[in-house]
Parts: sequence; C-alpha cells; structure tokens
Amino acid sequence: RRSSDLRTKQKLEVLVEHAVKDGLTGVNNRRHFDFYLEKKWRYACRYQHPLGVLMIDIDHFKGYNDLYGHPAGDDTLKSIAYTIATNLFRVEDFVGRYGGEEFAVILPDINKDDLIHVAERIRAAVAELKIPHAKSEVSEIVTVSIGAGITFAHADNSIDNLVRVADEALYQAKNKGRNQVTCLELRQPKYK
Repeated sequence: RRSSDLRTKQKLEVLVEHAVKDGLTGVNNRRHFDFYLEKKWRYACRYQHPLGVLMIDIDHFKGYNDLYGHPAGDDTLKSIAYTIATNLFRVEDFVGRYGGEEFAVILPDINKDDLIHVAERIRAAVAELKIPHAKSEVSEIVTVSIGAGITFAHADNSIDNLVRVADEALYQAKNKGRNQVTCLELRQPKYK
C-alpha cells in the first residue's frame, strides 16, 4: 500500500513538473510565466510595489540554427536558460521560456537601477559563454538583446501593458544594434 502511494505521489510530481516546465530548457514554461506574473501583479497592486519584466531575445538565432543545426541550437537554448536562471539571486525572481529563442524574467519589488543591473549582468554572462556565432551581424559569439519594463502596479495599468512596454524596450535594443539593454517605464495614467 505504501509503495503504491509513493508511486502515485511521484507520478503526480512528474505531471506537475511537466505542467510548469519547458521540456527543452528546464526553465518555467509560458503558461507558468503568465500565472506567476498575474500573481505578482496582484501582490504589487495590493502593496504598491514596483514590478519589473525582462524580455530576452537571442540575437540572430535563426542564422545560428541555419549554420550550426538545430541540435546545437537546442544546446545553446539550454545554456542560455541556465545562465539566466543562475544570474537571478532572489527566491521570488522568475525565468521562463517565452517562446522560440525568447525568455522572460519577472523581478518583483525592484527599482529601475537594480532592474537594469540584473539585465546587464545577464547580458554579460551570456557573452561570457563565448559560444561561437559566425552568422551574427553583432558579434562573433552568441549575444542577447534585453528589453526591461518596470512599473508601480496600479489598477489603471495592466499586465499586458507592462509586457508591451518590455517588448517595446526589446524592440528598441534591437534597433540600436542588439547586444544591449534598454529600459522603459510604464507610467500611471494621468487624470484630468
């Protein structure tokens, strides 16, 4: 009876793991990212804390896959996911695979300077991997562009707006040459 209960518990743990983790990289999946961001948004609204989001994109990853092949691309995704995760030091910090070669980080209760510092630390750590990338127009190694969005959570703002601002910051980082961090703030609406 006891071994049956243990096996059932182990199977349940595996199912939970599959429900929240990205199968390739081992970091959280998009569904869990959305759930966690909603939870942290509600908490930040309640206590009027700031909330930061990083959108991280591997520069010229299609060219990387085309040159080195998808198995090498998968290995690079795993290495970058691990690098991002190991450069987050607080328990409540969260990394997820957002899709394709894009990762997202949630940083609750953080100020703008610290948000930028974390983003720069991640960018530099990825560069320190020195993964060759002969097809990159930015560097001879794999690099990332990072968009940082931050706001004081407020009922008149929304999670979608915060993610949109982080995406816009990522777009600006790419337009400015890639392999860099751009940060934008989501301001509270002004009333007349």
